[in-house]
Amino acid sequence: MFRLFVLIVSTTGVIGERKCQIGNDCSDCTIAKEGDKCTEEIVQPSFYCDTKTNKIDTYENAFLSCNIQDNKLERKLCNHGEIFIDGICRSGNVRYKRQVDDCSGRVGDTCSLDTDCLTGMFCSDGSCKCLSNFVAIKGYCYSKKNIGESGCQYSEQCSAVWPGSRCERSRCVCPHDLNGIPYVQARTRDGIVCILKSGLDDDPVPKCPLPEYDEDLLAMPVSQLRNPAMTDPDDADIKLGEHVNPLQFCSSSSTDYKTFVANGGGACVYSQDGSEGDGVYIADLYDCVTSDELLDNVKFAMEGIYNISLASDGICCPSKAFTCIQPKREANISSASAYVRPRWWYNAITGDCEQFMWDPWDETEIPSPNNFKTREHCQSYCGDSKFPIRYYDSVQILMRSSIFTYTVVYWHSALKLTFFVVSFSTCSYY
Repeated sequence: MFRLFVLIVSTTGVIGERKCQIGNDCSDCTIAKEGDKCTEEIVQPSFYCDTKTNKIDTYENAFLSCNIQDNKLERKLCNHGEIFIDGICRSGNVRYKRQVDDCSGRVGDTCSLDTDCLTGMFCSDGSCKCLSNFVAIKGYCYSKKNIGESGCQYSEQCSAVWPGSRCERSRCVCPHDLNGIPYVQARTRDGIVCILKSGLDDDPVPKCPLPEYDEDLLAMPVSQLRNPAMTDPDDADIKLGEHVNPLQFCSSSSTDYKTFVANGGGACVYSQDGSEGDGVYIADLYDCVTSDELLDNVKFAMEGIYNISLASDGICCPSKAFTCIQPKREANISSASAYVRPRWWYNAITGDCEQFMWDPWDETEIPSPNNFKTREHCQSYCGDSKFPIRYYDSVQILMRSSIFTYTVVYWHSALKLTFFVVSFSTCSYY
């Protein structure tokens, strides 16, 4: 039996099999390389197989040309600072769009239809762009990955969702630490988040994920729910924003959302006087953020002073839905401190993330959890979420020394948030 081998002479003059293009599977074509036979004078990109994606990619500063005398391909490099574009070496600072070939369509390539672009992209204004749940990496769009989610190839897939997170063994993990304080993965109703395991020095208490901390903010006022059973009655005289122990601990195993348990052995329920029993339902506003061994240091540090329940495994933090409808806390520039810095907040009315100036040490108001370091984090946390357009609800919660009544009305795509601060007897509209 005889086997017939067919050699194809391509239009490029290189003798071989199917011509490779950017985005091909590595097994679907044969990469032309230096030393291959050629039949005519040509200049073409120098391709390689990206083993991480199993896709064909190109060296942007190199190309192959045919030496007619030897009938062999030679690999050449562009001059320093130049890249190979459309058959010639060009200055690297030249703005350009690569021409679309079959099976091309990388980020920035010209396009007419969505089908001209690769997976995870769409055609916008004549060029390929990543969908909102994808991130551009090396010319391709890769799906964003949440903390704890597997399947990542690059750390950028993780950090696009949570700043500083990284890809280890194909799974997204939290940043290592902040100023030596480790981050840990914590569970919420809406998925996994990263929280600081403790504060500075002798502060063993974990921190809610938002607002995000900087190295100089590890002692700033926090957004956790205050437990009146753990604070001095005289705290009523403390000004808003001053650092009192506001933590309410909780147990993820509890499903009783109407009974207040003072020692943290119950769900996130509020009590105005700190006595156990009937409490205020706040399960739609606060979530029990839990992690294995999260409270071990806290229980040890407070032993004999305030014995936390053995069942307690988390802290009560603002829920995702509640966080994303909070107003921004903008700094008064005329009287702001030297610590003012730019941050991002999610505007639930416009559905977009907006930048504002924030003073973390402003003691005139409570820190809002709707506060992000980057627009990307704000967008992935709030903007990519789908909040229910469904209900009218009114709740009362005690925040520091004031009772806030939040009235939330959803209709169509608009959201109206009003709240009444009893101690100030004023109404505000956002």
